[in-house]
Amino acid sequence: MAREIASNILAHREFTSTFIAKVVIEQDRIYAENWNRSNQHGTIDPDDFTPQPKNPLIARFFSAISYADRLGSGVRNLYKYSMMYSGRTPELIEGDVFKTIVPLAAAGSGAVSSFIGSTEPINEPINEPINKNARQVLELLKADGAITKEELAEQAGLSRATVTRALKTLQGLGIIERIGSNKAGHWKVREN
Repeated sequence: MAREIASNILAHREFTSTFIAKVVIEQDRIYAENWNRSNQHGTIDPDDFTPQPKNPLIARFFSAISYADRLGSGVRNLYKYSMMYSGRTPELIEGDVFKTIVPLAAAGSGAVSSFIGSTEPINEPINEPINKNARQVLELLKADGAITKEELAEQAGLSRATVTRALKTLQGLGIIERIGSNKAGHWKVREN
């Protein structure tokens, strides 16, 4: 999460401002803010936002050195990892000052301590909350594991990119698994 916060600050910072970027680690949250050339104002929803690089050259640099998977992946990763470690969603607030607030789990809480010393993968529990798009895709996969991305998008009324994100989320949480090739394979839904 720290890497995502730091790369977000660098990739989206408005460097012509003298506003000092900061990252503050508190007992129950990590709070970051930096000056921003905003395209919108308000809270960012990972299911309904269009990523726009504030500094395209820096964004390409981070992609080239593998510090950013693709444009917008930082937002999605923060939501994913925050839910994984604290069970709560982060707040990403865009305005002239871009604010990132990531809740932390209390020391000794089940969200973190259950993984300490464990050899089990972090994505083992499937009771993690998932968004409505991923839930909709999951229901379609339960009905037909051989369904294609195009069919998922059509039946769910979602874009292909949204379906791809939902599938990655479900795979990351260990809820689904791809068996076989992309062309001839199928999806296996893990039983509760």
